[in-house]
Amino acid sequence: QPLTEFRRWEDLATQPVARAMVLWTPMKPYYKAMAKAIHHYRGDASRLTDLARETIVFETPADIAKCLRAMVDDHEIEIVRVRSTLDPRGPAAWWAGFKAVYVKLRIVNDVSRNLAASSHVCELILTLKSISQAVSTES
Repeated sequence: QPLTEFRRWEDLATQPVARAMVLWTPMKPYYKAMAKAIHHYRGDASRLTDLARETIVFETPADIAKCLRAMVDDHEIEIVRVRSTLDPRGPAAWWAGFKAVYVKLRIVNDVSRNLAASSHVCELILTLKSISQAVSTES
């Protein structure tokens, strides 16, 4: 049975059974990826940036900032784009969607190069626990 509450990764890292119950986001199904490539990018699948997507939940905005700093400082991460919908001073359209920091990134290291995946863009969603809990109870 998957975990239904939020837990700190540091607490799960030493608990193999609990770690195995973490809900990881699955890859986008190939048929959805192909449809998106055809309809939005004229068949150019290299423009897809959400085949691999994951969400990390944080306690505070300062924790999100620390994570962003760690990504900037990591020489194996190439940040392509960062967009935040957390700022209440942003466009009114932001208020209709999920509040988070959206990071488009590439992992560039020997493993990703050997897999011919170093040019693939992934999406990492950084959000707050209070927001995720509110969304979870609304669903």
